[in-house]
Amino acid sequence: MIAPALAAGPAGPRRVCAPDLRGHGRSDRPGGYAYETLRDDIHVLLGVLGIDRADVVGHSLGGAVAYLLAQRSPGLVRRLVLEDVPAPFPLDPPRPPAERPGVRPRTTGR
Repeated sequence: MIAPALAAGPAGPRRVCAPDLRGHGRSDRPGGYAYETLRDDIHVLLGVLGIDRADVVGHSLGGAVAYLLAQRSPGLVRRLVLEDVPAPFPLDPPRPPAERPGVRPRTTGR
């Protein structure tokens, strides 16, 4: 698994936390699987663990959640590594492009 490899990596021993997202792996399945809910779960977990600055690695759905965490709390995420990440859309509930996180309306200048 990746967690032991990261913990003993070339930078020396590190504290590694590799949580299962809500409804995945060995976690409970309480419902509420919006990207923002999953992001908030990770934000709360880091707070409970007393982590105020983290290197965050996310794969697939976890990458989308990590992206949204970095967007919401840029001071919390020191480094962000994303692998095989889908765009964090569609959102729940669906939103028009101008209301999606990280999307700025473009103007043509006309």
